[in-house]
Amino acid sequence: IPSQIVRKLLNAYGSNAVKVYCTLAWKCRNGEQYVTRSWLAKEIGLSTDSQNNLDTIGDILWALDDKVIRVRKEWELDEKTLTTKNKLYVRLMTLEEVKNSKK
Repeated sequence: IPSQIVRKLLNAYGSNAVKVYCTLAWKCRNGEQYVTRSWLAKEIGLSTDSQNNLDTIGDILWALDDKVIRVRKEWELDEKTLTTKNKLYVRLMTLEEVKNSKK
């Protein structure tokens, strides 16, 4: 993990953002991966029973999207309940993409 990214994450977003990024760096080491807010919360040591924690993970993903990660959403219809849920796919941006995103 490039030290410039870790420093910027700590300075701008705090320790949970660093934990999320490091977890995603491990999970996405071979490219884009499906993740859930619950899985990320559990991996960084937050309770998955708390909606506030799940919202925090969502806020972190939103804040990091197009800065150091790319988040792609797919909507899925549950035909039994007729509800939709979004599936999150995440990949890390390359250091070059991160530098170019500032322009």
